Amino acid sequence: ALQPFAIQRVFRAGCALHGHATLALMRRYRRDTTLARMIQIKAKILSMTPGEISALISAHLPGCEVTVESEDNTHFNATVVSAAFDGVTVLGRHRLVYEALGSRMGMEIHALSIRAYAPDEWTGPPGEDIETPRG
Repeated sequence: ALQPFAIQRVFRAGCALHGHATLALMRRYRRDTTLARMIQIKAKILSMTPGEISALISAHLPGCEVTVESEDNTHFNATVVSAAFDGVTVLGRHRLVYEALGSRMGMEIHALSIRAYAPDEWTGPPGEDIETPRG
């Protein structure tokens, strides 16, 4: 039978239901299919796409170029090029990106790798400007 205190515990901790946390809860409550299904639904509701993250960063840093990639919509890699980063330390640049994402960090976004560049530092993705010889 579904125990009300278990549901409350899961939903209090539900904001962090991503990746390993979701799997751990699923294993713990695997016999209770109703609760297991609720955990799956909660995890899906909280997930974000790379496009949504890119839009949030772009809205916070107008005129920036953003590329966000993810294989699981939980762990993300972001490359951000913005004039707002001119003269700002690496830590300051990361803070600007985190400000754009707000409370979504640690909730919808489990992990984010940030590469932040000022426009004069950006040379493009590795290998982009290399031409292959034709023969």
